[in-house]
Amino acid sequence: MFLLATKEDGMNLGSWLSRQRYLVKFQPGKGHCSVPVSHKENGMNLGSWLSRQRKSEEEGEYDGCLEKRLEDIGIVWRWRFSPQK
Repeated sequence: MFLLATKEDGMNLGSWLSRQRYLVKFQPGKGHCSVPVSHKENGMNLGSWLSRQRKSEEEGEYDGCLEKRLEDIGIVWRWRFSPQK
């Protein structure tokens, strides 16, 4: 089963792979996969898409193969914030 984001997105595998390619292009230039939520690539809101991917993974609704593809790029699923001292 491929759960590609939230059901209301109506995203298919081709759309998911297209967004993943934008993330692959983003990563080397920035050195990370911490895409700001408002960041767009070629008119597509990459940050919002990645935020939805994280939410789906957090809720346990994510396909393991797709999860691994994002992990191989360098995605961090959950951020840990440390208080400033």
